[in-house]
Amino acid sequence: MQELKTPKNIAAIILASALIVSLSACTPPKPPELLAQEAEQTHTCIDGTAKVSFEPSLDSVVSGWQDALTAACSGMSIAVATAKAEPDIVISSGTPDAATCTALVTAPFAIDAGLVIAYFADGTQVQLSAKSLGGILSGSITSWDDPQIHKDNPSLALTAQPIVVSPEADANALQSVVDWMKRLDSGFSNSKIKGTLGFQLDSSTLVDGSIAIMTYSAATTAGLTGASIVTGSDPTRDVVSPGNDNIKSAASQYDVKHTAAGTEATLNPSKIPTPPLGADVAPLPYQAVFTVNLTICGAENLANRAVGKFLLRQDQQGAIASSSVLSLPEAVRVESLIDISKGLPSPKPAGN
Repeated sequence: MQELKTPKNIAAIILASALIVSLSACTPPKPPELLAQEAEQTHTCIDGTAKVSFEPSLDSVVSGWQDALTAACSGMSIAVATAKAEPDIVISSGTPDAATCTALVTAPFAIDAGLVIAYFADGTQVQLSAKSLGGILSGSITSWDDPQIHKDNPSLALTAQPIVVSPEADANALQSVVDWMKRLDSGFSNSKIKGTLGFQLDSSTLVDGSIAIMTYSAATTAGLTGASIVTGSDPTRDVVSPGNDNIKSAASQYDVKHTAAGTEATLNPSKIPTPPLGADVAPLPYQAVFTVNLTICGAENLANRAVGKFLLRQDQQGAIASSSVLSLPEAVRVESLIDISKGLPSPKPAGN
């Protein structure tokens, strides 16, 4: 009997099929962004209590988070850190005190902004350019009827009322305003207001005709509205208000990178802002923004990371929106989860 021979082309097909089966069995590694998104589909429960020092702007939502965590993970809890207890986690817009928190990892948690408060008892709302604000904060503009301020507000008849500058402000709010003003006017300077980390202005001390710098979160709590900023030559068109949408538009301009310290977000003023869901055009960005950060302190501790992850999930769940700070852009939040969730076990799919 003659031996049957397999044609070369059939042999090649068989070999190729074997390779396909072999390759399909090798699942490529998932990108970190996808792993972070999967990681938040369910809670990661690791028994333990984390002492958390919260930014004052979050006070209204803390008790709800405590209850929600215990309901989701019966062996986990959040204790509000006191002055006598070193925190396991610090959520703040500034750098944690090194004497009480040796940072293990830091990542953005929420968004805040610096507002210029131009307070008038009758509710008058003014617009200010970098040139006008710079004149006020350098001392060259001292009255509300100054021609430069009138140029910013052509439809307002402001009287010869002295401008009273509040001499102290939250350091992050002040820095975010100064950085933006310097981008708008290279000659901008400030000699009138001192920045102090964590400073809370008592809004009841504002007198008619006051100028002050406040955080968006503090101003919102006090019921104050920030001045709109004139960003170009036309004060009727080139104007940005410090509203939620405009602040979030600026937050979409953050560039994010991972460092040995954690997740770092840097505002890129030239980056095209991302339109909100369902919109084709992004609002004009109000660029005096800064991040509120979550820092895990001390030695590696998975229970602390699990609590940190739970708190970051509150952003996606919409809980942060009920406080006076604003939620992170989704792209930034996912990057934060990558660093905060390191070492945590992969969650099981819902229902398993």
